Amino acid sequence: MAFLSGKLLSTASTNASGPPLCSNPFGELSHCRRTGSVDEYVDQFLTLLARCEDVSEKQQIDLFTAGLLQPMSTDVEMHAPETLEDAMALPRSYERRLQITSDMPRTSARPAKSASSSSTTPTPATNPPKQAATTTRPRRLSPEEMAQRRLEGLCFNCPAKFSKEHLKQCPMRGIYIMDMEEDAAGSNSDSDDLPEVSIHAMTGIHAGDTMLLDTTVSQAPLVALVDSGSTHCFMSAITAARLDLHPPPRPGLTVGVANGERVHSAGVCSNINISIAGESFCVDIYVIPFAGYELVLGFQWLRTLGPVLWDFKLKTMTFWRDDHRVRWHGVAPSPTLSALATVDLLECLLQEFSDLFAAPKGLPP
Repeated sequence: MAFLSGKLLSTASTNASGPPLCSNPFGELSHCRRTGSVDEYVDQFLTLLARCEDVSEKQQIDLFTAGLLQPMSTDVEMHAPETLEDAMALPRSYERRLQITSDMPRTSARPAKSASSSSTTPTPATNPPKQAATTTRPRRLSPEEMAQRRLEGLCFNCPAKFSKEHLKQCPMRGIYIMDMEEDAAGSNSDSDDLPEVSIHAMTGIHAGDTMLLDTTVSQAPLVALVDSGSTHCFMSAITAARLDLHPPPRPGLTVGVANGERVHSAGVCSNINISIAGESFCVDIYVIPFAGYELVLGFQWLRTLGPVLWDFKLKTMTFWRDDHRVRWHGVAPSPTLSALATVDLLECLLQEFSDLFAAPKGLPP
């Protein structure tokens, strides 16, 4: 008795019973679409997938998600499932949510239907599925809607009753919407450009964790305060005059103080070269009248350094610049700065407004 090989047997079977059921299995799999329930679509998809070879899991997930049709395919893509099992579980949850949503309007509308005529009852029966389809995506609730749902004991994410078990099974759990308002973003960018100096730098009071650095500006040595509470770089008007720095006049230019007050600024010295321990920087400096410090290096300059490792106990700051590591050591306040910082501010105010605090001479008019 002669035996046929596998190839000859397949050819003989094809000639006897006709062509195979699926001559292009991958093509039929790519055209598979959901026309009924999700379970029916899953069964049809798995049947066609079993006839295909060399289909990666990423391709399986993409083909399955595309066949779900909108809007369910977008809802599944938002979760970025990593396995085919996860991709099949998500639409089942959405389908159950659609069923719950479509059932609730019918139960609440039954009393109104009984009062209406029988001729109008078939019409609203087709509306709930359309309404439910538009609610598959998360929607931000107003404060009134949140209060009403809390009063009725409903979930904030779906129409089901809220409970501890529901929190674990909610089909909309983990889906959030982030709204970016252009006006708010624009106002933040504008506020970042407003110069503001900290009270610590304005008053010149030296704290234990003050970071001072030896700097060189216009070939003159200065002691600068590193202050993250100030937005920009600032220089005292006396120091600017000593260094022969004359900013272009800008009438009406003011600088905000952290306590809400504003001080007049003589202008901005642009592209001033500052050298710190051999490292050169080009910064813009606001000239304002303050005592206690000659130069303040603020946040705008600090963020150009990148990540900085601070050690306030050793008074050091370390960071990487270009291809080398930079480490700066803080210095102690100079006697000149200490003398300026210890000036009795109250005595200065009394002398400036001596006419207001003078002893009265006679009765008021």
